[in-house]
Amino acid sequence: MLLLYIMNWIITIYIALLFFALCPGVLVSLPPKRGKLTTAAVHAVLFAMILHFTYKFVWRMSRMEGLTNEKDEKDEEVEVADESSTSEDDPVAAAKKRIAEAVASATAKK
Repeated sequence: MLLLYIMNWIITIYIALLFFALCPGVLVSLPPKRGKLTTAAVHAVLFAMILHFTYKFVWRMSRMEGLTNEKDEKDEEVEVADESSTSEDDPVAAAKKRIAEAVASATAKK
């Protein structure tokens, strides 16, 4: 739970810094010598594009082990699923085997 809380703050700080950096006149003002609305619209599109292409990278970087020693719940679920499979090299074959066993036990009960 603490990990998710930390990741949310990292993402929030990243978005705030990106927004500030892309405000018209902070780093650059695009297009030059245009109206306020045009400039604001261009910077809004620029912000959205940069956020779209960098969000996953920042999210993954915020999940690095160095930030906290706790594991994410999804990681724990994957580990449990890996331990229950018979073949670590072929998870599809293990899933097919579990399905076949479930079907066989269901038909045997009838």
